[in-house]
Amino acid sequence: MSWAANEWKADLPHKALLKVEELENQLERLKKERQQRQFQLDSLEQALEKQKRKAEEEKSLCGSLKRENQSLAETCEELEKKREKLQHELQNKDTHISCLEGQLAHAKQSLEQETNKAGQLKTELEKAQAEHLEAVKKLEKLTGDYNRLQENGTHQSRQIEGQSEKIKGLQQEVKQLQGNLDRKGHEQKSRQPSGTPGTLFKKHSFE
Repeated sequence: MSWAANEWKADLPHKALLKVEELENQLERLKKERQQRQFQLDSLEQALEKQKRKAEEEKSLCGSLKRENQSLAETCEELEKKREKLQHELQNKDTHISCLEGQLAHAKQSLEQETNKAGQLKTELEKAQAEHLEAVKKLEKLTGDYNRLQENGTHQSRQIEGQSEKIKGLQQEVKQLQGNLDRKGHEQKSRQPSGTPGTLFKKHSFE
């Protein structure tokens, strides 16, 4: 303080002056503690924004993380409510410096609890991400197996189609041979003017 600001203290008794200095020191200490609490509040707001961003990112992962995302969203809402409550308390504490220390200790304890919760949520998030990665790998493996089976099935279908074509060709050849045999039988029968049916049958069978 300047000399003009301290002029009113000049006529004070020594004991009163010491008391004034003690009160001024206490006031400065409380102001510093308030600044520290404001810094802690800013850190809490940053942690809140970080948790909000994480919650938004987790919503796009997969359906299995929906419940955890809901939990994160609820946690963010709780943090927002506590932040608003702490902000309101700070505004009121500007007029109640005498009780600032106790309220700051309470807020510090709440901040530590929320920091621990944030650490737990981060651990759960990392675990969920690892499980998601493992599921993606399994899905990729199953997709590869399915594609290979599909290729094998296509190859087998082509082989079956080829065999079917061969069978159709052989059936056609059999029909042609049968037709030729039938024609030869009729020709031989027409060329035989006489003879018993048994003789014709034996001759036809021999030929």
